[in-house]
Amino acid sequence: MNRRILITHKPQDSKSLRILEKLKSRLQYEKIDFLISTQLSEINAQGFSDLVVIGGDGTLNHTINQLSLIDLPIGIIPAGSGNDFIKSVNIGNSLQEHIETALNGSIRHIDLGKVNNHYFINGLGLGFDGQIAHEFNNNRTFLRGHAAYYYHVLKVLGGYKPKILKFEIDGKPFEEMVFLFAIMNGTTFGGGFKLGPHARLDDGKFAICLIKNLKPLKRFLNLGLLKDGTHDRLEEVEFLEGSNIKIHHQPEMIAHIDGEVIGTPPFEVRVLRRELILKVGSLV
Repeated sequence: MNRRILITHKPQDSKSLRILEKLKSRLQYEKIDFLISTQLSEINAQGFSDLVVIGGDGTLNHTINQLSLIDLPIGIIPAGSGNDFIKSVNIGNSLQEHIETALNGSIRHIDLGKVNNHYFINGLGLGFDGQIAHEFNNNRTFLRGHAAYYYHVLKVLGGYKPKILKFEIDGKPFEEMVFLFAIMNGTTFGGGFKLGPHARLDDGKFAICLIKNLKPLKRFLNLGLLKDGTHDRLEEVEFLEGSNIKIHHQPEMIAHIDGEVIGTPPFEVRVLRRELILKVGSLV
């Protein structure tokens, strides 16, 4: 069929709107038909050849939860505050390269996560990570981007109290005192923290980062290890993997998917193997 591109973006966001104007100019110059919409639930995906998402992880999460759109190849032009998911793929380093990849990149089939009735592309965070997402979304500051996220990290880091969590990984039961529990499809969370350094997007498994009862002073002293993915040096850190995770009732632990708060367990989390189609530059 003739090429027709569906474009969605973060509403009322100046950066996204500036990028949108550049993308429109490119498409108009190449005489490629397109439609722009921030309300995707009523769109019939069968009328389109591609989907381009302008925004961050939250915009991408909102998009993939519009079920009829999952079969379209997705090009990503980052415009969010963290843009963590794209650290696991190669889409280029400049806006010009991002646009080129979104329009003409290679096809890559990647895994998709599902927790209860919600899809996610990057990962699920529970405990300290979920609390940070809650603070970030509900207590805005004058800071923007990574600086705003780090502000909330430092604000919560010393005072967060680990909690008992019962969970199962591929049927194997666990009960741990947990500071942070991250189920990763991509490698990076929270504006650049490489919690899942061994995660792969297409292996049919989640990379799981479990941080147990980490004392407050040790948290501050080792925050840099989380940035570069070397936190396995800490005795409180354990890396696990699995395709099906069951998290039991724990009303004191907030969770997020792709930075969007989803409440508290119980959760059933599973991998949908190579369910999503991405436009990429080259495999990483």
